[in-house]
Amino acid sequence: MSVYNLTGAGTVGLSANVSRLIVDVQTFDPNRTIGRATPPNYYDLGLLRFGVQGSYGITQPIDAASLFMDAPEGATTLGYTLFGVTAVRVTEQFASVPDLSTCVAQGQVAGTDSGTVYTVPAGSAFILKSWIVDSNQGNSWNATLWIHGHTNSSVRLQNLPSETAWEADVWDGWTVLNAGDGLSYSCSVSNSTYRISGDVVPSS
Repeated sequence: MSVYNLTGAGTVGLSANVSRLIVDVQTFDPNRTIGRATPPNYYDLGLLRFGVQGSYGITQPIDAASLFMDAPEGATTLGYTLFGVTAVRVTEQFASVPDLSTCVAQGQVAGTDSGTVYTVPAGSAFILKSWIVDSNQGNSWNATLWIHGHTNSSVRLQNLPSETAWEADVWDGWTVLNAGDGLSYSCSVSNSTYRISGDVVPSS
């Protein structure tokens, strides 16, 4: 995250993948005028515009003491013209990126049918990224992964191919589950272990 303290006119390069700018007025030019909005809006403080690889977008007036500007995808530059003695502080913000490496469930299954090993919490969605199953023994084996919907319907996610002794298998993809959905698997051998990774995110 970068912070820019700006006066006068010019351009500044923005950090890669910036998603929003927060613009705070530090010094108000005495020639500004005040509008009738709540909180107050202002005129004649300055103008801002995003640039993407040399092309520029619509001009945004600085019309609040503190305002936000959502950056277009691929924004590389901010152009600015500040009137009189107006000074602003511009702070970059970045959208949160799901951490799909987070382990949400792991353990060992004594039998061949795991039962439900993970249920998506209420008020959440789950981005399933990987599901590892390991036989932990010296026999060939196979497994089937299941998603159980909160409406009691079941969907087979994948039949893991037969593996030779002492090898783990993994489903690696991108699937979104709703609150109340569950995961289970069946394995041709007992005492297998599993690890489920992805990210739990808020859901309306």
